[in-house]
Amino acid sequence: MHEPHRYPGKHFSPRHLYLRSFILSFCISLLALMSLGAMVLARGDLLELRRDISGENTDAAQVLGNAQEVPISSPSLTAAREEDALTVLIMGRKDEQSVSNTYLLVRFDPAQGRIPVLCLPPQTMVVKPQGDSSPISLSQAYSFGGQALAVQGLENTLGIEIDRYAVVEVQPFVEIASMFGPIQYLLGYNLSFQDEERSIQLSKGMQLVDGQKAVDIVTYPLYPGGERTRAEITGALAVQIINTHLSLISSPTADSLFKGVINRISTDITYLDFEQRRRMAAEMTTLSPAVQLFAEGGFDTQGGYLLSEKSLEQIRQYF
Repeated sequence: MHEPHRYPGKHFSPRHLYLRSFILSFCISLLALMSLGAMVLARGDLLELRRDISGENTDAAQVLGNAQEVPISSPSLTAAREEDALTVLIMGRKDEQSVSNTYLLVRFDPAQGRIPVLCLPPQTMVVKPQGDSSPISLSQAYSFGGQALAVQGLENTLGIEIDRYAVVEVQPFVEIASMFGPIQYLLGYNLSFQDEERSIQLSKGMQLVDGQKAVDIVTYPLYPGGERTRAEITGALAVQIINTHLSLISSPTADSLFKGVINRISTDITYLDFEQRRRMAAEMTTLSPAVQLFAEGGFDTQGGYLLSEKSLEQIRQYF
């Protein structure tokens, strides 16, 4: 693993793009499902009470909907090796002209029997490569240097290696979502928002979530706690999607689904990545391996999001 760099608090915050951005959790689960074998998300200290940036306590069970507390350790697959693991950074953006505003770090880890996923706020501060210690946000890294600089910045900051990347846009997601059915999800908030382009009206409680509802939930701009809460809810929704659709990895349509996804996104994930891990992913369907890690930390006075030491240690443990 790389030696992680620490960052000071300097940062000028990018505009909040989430009203026009997209983080289509369905598409993300498809990517992880068909290319890595599955995605992940919510475990460990999931029900720990969290403090939002306003200083008020937020019940994680309310914030995270259906996510349930599960043991940190999982049964490993007997034939799995450490080198079978694959870490991918998945980035979501509205279209080709947009800056990515969603960053999901996913690790397919059959040796540990889990697929951890970490959703990071776009304001998360990272250290640039090549000895430049001036911190910038993930959104700035993507704006300055595309997915390559975003990947390098996270590697430098977290002290991990990222093997692959994937960039997903809105319209391709709409096409991909039609291949898959909806899921049931327990929404923890009443959502009400309207502007000139769209209206979001969802009630707290059980929802049958299709692609459009997923977009509404994960791009809703008025969550208490802002981007940190949005990132946590994105992870929790992805947990439900993954655990619902993971069995498709062993279906007769797996090959065509994988190709359908890969042909609609920008990625360096290959069919060989998928084929080499397909059997292990299929074995993991009985484990409900979705595990969520949380980007614990806080915003500095200039809007940069600084990960805590505790969060950095957990990320290095899982990734």
